[in-house]
Amino acid sequence: MPSYRYIVLDTYPLSNAAVTPARPGTTPSSSEQCHQWMLDCEAAGCTILIPAITYYEAVREMYQRQVTAKIARFQAYCFEPTRFVPLTVDHLTEAAKL
Repeated sequence: MPSYRYIVLDTYPLSNAAVTPARPGTTPSSSEQCHQWMLDCEAAGCTILIPAITYYEAVREMYQRQVTAKIARFQAYCFEPTRFVPLTVDHLTEAAKL
């Protein structure tokens, strides 16, 4: 288990936040394994952070695939208190400088 206090997710791992867990007795897919890793990290005391731009990229793909039930689960996960990191003009300006 990681020894990090905060984990900032990129688009692929974040897109697995709404994946339903693997059924007992089945081999979990890579998406299900990623989802379980996220649950394990939080259970170990880590805080998962979701940058606004990452949220946008993941939810845009879900809207294109028209997976409305997954979108609702995804948004419920992302907008938990202390998880979502909003994007500001200052953030964009600093990123542009880098």
